[in-house]
Amino acid sequence: MGEVAECDIAIVGGGTVGLTLALGMMTFTSLKVAVIDPQLLRSGAESDLEHNTPQFDARCLALAGHSVDFLAALDVSVKQLSACDIHDIQVSDAGFIGKTYLRAGQLNMARLGIVTPISHLNQALASRFSQWRDEQPDRLIVFAPDSVEAARQHQSQVCLTLSSGKQLSCRCVAVADGGRSPLSQALGFSFSSTDYAQTAIIANVSCEQPHANQAFERFTQHGPLALLPLAADLSPAHSGGLYSLVWTLDQHATEFVQRLQEDDAFFLASLHELVGAHHGRFTTVSERHVYPLQLNCAERVIAHRSVLFGNAAQTLHPIAGQGFNLGLRDVYDWVMQCQATEQASLAHTDDSIDIGEWRHLQAYQARRADDRSAVISATDTLVHTFSNHHWPLVMGRNAALVLLDHIPMIKRQMARRAMGYRERAQPLQGDL
Repeated sequence: MGEVAECDIAIVGGGTVGLTLALGMMTFTSLKVAVIDPQLLRSGAESDLEHNTPQFDARCLALAGHSVDFLAALDVSVKQLSACDIHDIQVSDAGFIGKTYLRAGQLNMARLGIVTPISHLNQALASRFSQWRDEQPDRLIVFAPDSVEAARQHQSQVCLTLSSGKQLSCRCVAVADGGRSPLSQALGFSFSSTDYAQTAIIANVSCEQPHANQAFERFTQHGPLALLPLAADLSPAHSGGLYSLVWTLDQHATEFVQRLQEDDAFFLASLHELVGAHHGRFTTVSERHVYPLQLNCAERVIAHRSVLFGNAAQTLHPIAGQGFNLGLRDVYDWVMQCQATEQASLAHTDDSIDIGEWRHLQAYQARRADDRSAVISATDTLVHTFSNHHWPLVMGRNAALVLLDHIPMIKRQMARRAMGYRERAQPLQGDL
């Protein structure tokens, strides 16, 4: 057997959540971090944002306020992301009077969130990651392209065998490689699953009217539909508004979905019929991406010296745009827990900091319990409530939307919760 590398935490997955976790550990702790990913992680030069202009076809993410704050604490600023602010959100039920508005100005907030191309966010994270790697190569080690072939959990460590043949010993494994990875099951995690019998179509669209930084969530007979404002530089040729679209449809409407994928004119006409003339005519649509929708949820986010993050822990319906933001709060709370553990160890002049100890993992799981449970439950309830066409339920949800629009206190609480701010959450020391 060759030389065995050692670290405090091995992050499996170098995507958006994995890179954010690595940056959080490097920024707020002094622990040794390893990142394992099957793709070759880009260097700083290859990630230079000035040479990577986002395009109209770019997949996009909505980042809640707390997520934006956390990224800023990691030296990833909004200015790097070609992002568009969300100032207002209109929530409505197609064909009914139920409607409510969330306005940043009325809530004394600068914005409710931002929308950014995923590729641009990943480039910004990779650039900052590369800086840390150059500055502290002994503390941040990278195995890429590489993957975990076997994991052996021992009492005080986990030994990973990589496909390259390299060996890595760590105090804790952070699984951030997406939903239902073979590694998570090998480490002893179990999952529950709910099939929503729905399909999501993801695309970008342009329309005649400027979006004025307004987002729309519309509940239709086919399922919920969201339009999120995009920055104009994604498509400078368009003088109107640009939106990222998430359109939910019944999975049995296969012929309809197929035609939406293949026929741009049919897609734009069908979208206009559901949304109406508020935006003017929809003029262009990007390449479409289609996904089946399920709730996949780990029964526990911790196992022996192992933790799940992001989609590896829970994959949600996109109805409220909470999935990715919930994953970033997984990272945030883990970094807080590691920071507290390290500070407690230093206060007792204990040089041995073991973030894989069961008591540490349990403390993290307890820290995440309320937020995780609330978001998963709320998202699932929204799916069932607004994908149901029984008349009493339709009347009830419309009455709720109308009532909500007239109760500012509840609206403020709902907006802050959607932005990821929690009443009892403590900031990371020195920043947030």
